[in-house]
Amino acid sequence: MNPRRLLWIAKALADGQIGGRRGRPNQEDLRKALSTAYYALFDTLASTAADAFVGSSSTVRKGQLWVQTYRSLDHGAAKAQCGRVFARQNAPAFSSAILTFADTLVTMQGLRLDADYNPGRTFSRSDVQGTLALHF
Repeated sequence: MNPRRLLWIAKALADGQIGGRRGRPNQEDLRKALSTAYYALFDTLASTAADAFVGSSSTVRKGQLWVQTYRSLDHGAAKAQCGRVFARQNAPAFSSAILTFADTLVTMQGLRLDADYNPGRTFSRSDVQGTLALHF
Protein backbone atom coordinates (compact mmCIF):
# COMPACT_ATOMS: atom_id res chain seq x y z
CA MET A 1 0.00 0.00 0.00
CA ASN A 2 1.00 3.58 -0.47
CA PRO A 3 -0.03 5.75 2.51
CA ARG A 4 0.30 8.97 0.52
CA ARG A 5 -2.03 7.61 -2.12
CA LEU A 6 -4.49 6.52 0.57
CA LEU A 7 -4.48 10.03 2.03
CA TRP A 8 -5.04 11.51 -1.41
CA ILE A 9 -8.03 9.19 -1.86
CA ALA A 10 -9.40 10.12 1.58
CA LYS A 11 -9.18 13.84 0.84
CA ALA A 12 -10.67 13.40 -2.64
CA LEU A 13 -13.61 11.48 -1.16
CA ALA A 14 -14.21 14.19 1.46
CA ASP A 15 -13.96 16.91 -1.17
CA GLY A 16 -16.41 15.17 -3.48
CA GLN A 17 -13.83 14.72 -6.24
CA ILE A 18 -14.42 10.97 -6.39
CA GLY A 19 -17.19 8.75 -5.13
CA GLY A 20 -20.95 8.63 -5.37
CA ARG A 21 -21.87 12.24 -6.14
CA ARG A 22 -19.31 14.55 -7.69
CA GLY A 23 -18.97 17.79 -5.80
CA ARG A 24 -21.16 16.64 -2.93
CA PRO A 25 -19.94 13.63 -0.97
CA ASN A 26 -22.57 11.36 0.55
CA GLN A 27 -22.30 9.61 3.93
CA GLU A 28 -20.63 6.57 2.39
CA ASP A 29 -17.93 8.78 0.83
CA LEU A 30 -17.33 10.62 4.11
CA ARG A 31 -17.19 7.36 6.06
CA LYS A 32 -14.78 5.84 3.55
CA ALA A 33 -12.61 8.98 3.74
CA LEU A 34 -12.15 8.58 7.50
CA SER A 35 -11.55 4.85 7.25
CA THR A 36 -9.04 5.26 4.42
CA ALA A 37 -7.12 7.96 6.30
CA TYR A 38 -6.87 5.68 9.33
CA TYR A 39 -5.54 2.84 7.19
CA ALA A 40 -2.86 5.15 5.80
CA LEU A 41 -1.64 5.58 9.38
CA PHE A 42 -1.96 1.93 10.24
CA ASP A 43 -0.07 0.90 7.09
CA THR A 44 2.70 3.34 7.99
CA LEU A 45 2.99 1.83 11.46
CA ALA A 46 2.87 -1.78 10.24
CA SER A 47 5.40 -1.28 7.46
CA THR A 48 7.74 0.69 9.74
CA ALA A 49 7.64 -2.12 12.30
CA ALA A 50 8.25 -4.79 9.66
CA ASP A 51 11.10 -2.75 8.20
CA ALA A 52 12.67 -2.37 11.66
CA PHE A 53 12.36 -6.04 12.59
CA VAL A 54 12.96 -7.76 9.25
CA GLY A 55 14.52 -5.23 6.88
CA SER A 56 13.41 -2.74 4.29
CA SER A 57 14.99 -3.84 1.02
CA SER A 58 12.61 -4.58 -1.82
CA THR A 59 13.66 -8.24 -1.73
CA VAL A 60 12.99 -8.55 2.00
CA ARG A 61 9.64 -6.74 1.68
CA LYS A 62 8.48 -9.41 -0.78
CA GLY A 63 9.34 -12.22 1.61
CA GLN A 64 7.01 -14.17 3.83
CA LEU A 65 8.69 -13.05 7.07
CA TRP A 66 8.21 -9.36 6.25
CA VAL A 67 4.57 -9.93 5.27
CA GLN A 68 3.92 -11.97 8.41
CA THR A 69 5.48 -9.25 10.57
CA TYR A 70 3.50 -6.55 8.77
CA ARG A 71 0.24 -8.45 9.28
CA SER A 72 0.90 -9.22 12.95
CA LEU A 73 0.18 -5.71 14.16
CA ASP A 74 -3.12 -5.63 16.03
CA HIS A 75 -5.34 -2.55 15.77
CA GLY A 76 -6.39 -2.66 19.42
CA ALA A 77 -2.88 -3.16 20.72
CA ALA A 78 -1.56 -0.36 18.51
CA LYS A 79 -4.22 2.02 19.84
CA ALA A 80 -3.56 0.97 23.43
CA GLN A 81 0.19 1.51 23.11
CA CYS A 82 -0.27 4.87 21.40
CA GLY A 83 -2.67 5.88 24.16
CA ARG A 84 -0.12 4.92 26.79
CA VAL A 85 2.44 7.30 25.31
CA PHE A 86 0.57 10.18 26.96
CA ALA A 87 -0.11 8.36 30.22
CA ARG A 88 3.56 7.85 30.99
CA GLN A 89 5.50 10.34 33.02
CA ASN A 90 8.30 10.08 30.48
CA ALA A 91 6.11 11.18 27.56
CA PRO A 92 8.42 14.16 26.96
CA ALA A 93 11.13 11.61 26.15
CA PHE A 94 9.29 10.89 22.91
CA SER A 95 9.81 13.15 19.93
CA SER A 96 7.03 15.49 18.92
CA ALA A 97 6.62 13.45 15.72
CA ILE A 98 5.96 10.28 17.72
CA LEU A 99 3.57 12.08 20.06
CA THR A 100 1.67 13.53 17.11
CA PHE A 101 1.51 10.17 15.34
CA ALA A 102 0.29 8.41 18.49
CA ASP A 103 -2.40 11.02 19.12
CA THR A 104 -3.52 10.94 15.49
CA LEU A 105 -3.71 7.14 15.41
CA VAL A 106 -5.87 7.05 18.55
CA THR A 107 -8.17 9.79 17.24
CA MET A 108 -8.47 8.33 13.74
CA GLN A 109 -9.09 4.81 14.99
CA GLY A 110 -12.03 6.04 17.03
CA LEU A 111 -13.43 7.84 14.00
CA ARG A 112 -12.83 4.81 11.79
CA LEU A 113 -14.73 2.57 14.19
CA ASP A 114 -17.65 4.98 14.15
CA ALA A 115 -17.47 5.36 10.37
CA ASP A 116 -17.32 1.61 9.78
CA TYR A 117 -19.59 0.26 12.53
CA ASN A 118 -21.96 2.96 13.80
CA PRO A 119 -24.80 3.35 11.29
CA GLY A 120 -26.47 5.97 13.48
CA ARG A 121 -23.57 8.38 13.32
CA THR A 122 -23.55 10.97 10.58
CA PHE A 123 -20.57 12.97 9.42
CA SER A 124 -20.58 16.41 7.89
CA ARG A 125 -18.37 17.25 4.96
CA SER A 126 -16.80 20.15 6.84
CA ASP A 127 -16.03 18.01 9.90
CA VAL A 128 -14.36 15.29 7.82
CA GLN A 129 -12.42 17.84 5.78
CA GLY A 130 -11.39 19.60 8.99
CA THR A 131 -10.25 16.35 10.60
CA LEU A 132 -8.16 15.44 7.56
CA ALA A 133 -6.69 18.95 7.36
CA LEU A 134 -5.84 18.96 11.06
CA HIS A 135 -4.18 15.55 11.14
CA PHE A 136 -2.72 15.26 7.66
